[in-house]
Amino acid sequence: MKQATSDILMVRPAHFGFNFQTAASNTFQHFTNESDTLITSKAKNEFDDAVEKLRAHGVIIRLVEDTPLPPKPDAVFPNNWITFSHSGEVYIFPMLSQNRLAEIREDIIEYLKKDYFINQVIDIRKTAATRYLEGTGSMVFDHENKIAYACLSPRTNQSLFEAYCQSIQYKPISFIAKDNWGFPIYHTNVMMSIANGYAIICLESITNPNERKKLSKILIETGHQIIEINFSQVKQFAGNMLALFNIKGDLLQVMSDRAYQALDETQVSAISSHAQILTLKIPTIEEIGGGSVRCMIAEIFCPKL
Repeated sequence: MKQATSDILMVRPAHFGFNFQTAASNTFQHFTNESDTLITSKAKNEFDDAVEKLRAHGVIIRLVEDTPLPPKPDAVFPNNWITFSHSGEVYIFPMLSQNRLAEIREDIIEYLKKDYFINQVIDIRKTAATRYLEGTGSMVFDHENKIAYACLSPRTNQSLFEAYCQSIQYKPISFIAKDNWGFPIYHTNVMMSIANGYAIICLESITNPNERKKLSKILIETGHQIIEINFSQVKQFAGNMLALFNIKGDLLQVMSDRAYQALDETQVSAISSHAQILTLKIPTIEEIGGGSVRCMIAEIFCPKL
């Protein structure tokens, strides 16, 4: 199965802002006294510029407008509630914060059915109870080797993760990752990114040396060059990257400008040996939303009609 795709879903925010419900588990969020109107305006401009740049580099974007009511501060991060599989299944995931549930929209799935083969929609929320698993925030996939990686947190339940992996026939690899203050890293995709032939990862965040050694061993055995990042780089979203193909078949490593500035020359050189680096400027979305480029993108692997 393809590790990367050229087709993605993005949701243009209507009311972007600081989400107080998610802040308890997301240390990347920062509150500001700026007005909601100004914050939303900045986020929309950053989003529009990002879409324009991605399209200019040959990425196919299925763009959806967020609905104005109810206000959804995190609607710009659709990857937490939906994934699109290579065989046509669409999965809907349970999210920890109650005010994020309004982001889940059946009309988006119906819109995509016009261009993609979708054979069924599987709503994991029906069996989740009080367990949570936030899509490709919680899980980082190695599709070529059918492995899923997850750092456990209030947003990533181990038993639900393992049950999901069993249903899609992927091998589950879970571990504990913490920041340099000892807080659990809220999403796997802020400390780890897997692409064709390489993996960007903050190994020092994995507190158990046996888990760290096991993870390194598996990545190497599956043919990945390990490109290590440190705690301070994780804080600058250097782990929150995503590899995408463009329509020409070129591999792009998409990251924020903030993430790129945090990398050293050796890391940039290592990534560039595999893919073309594409940077997007999204400072408001990162600072207030606590997520970066990867969080804004839901990959569409479903076959095209």
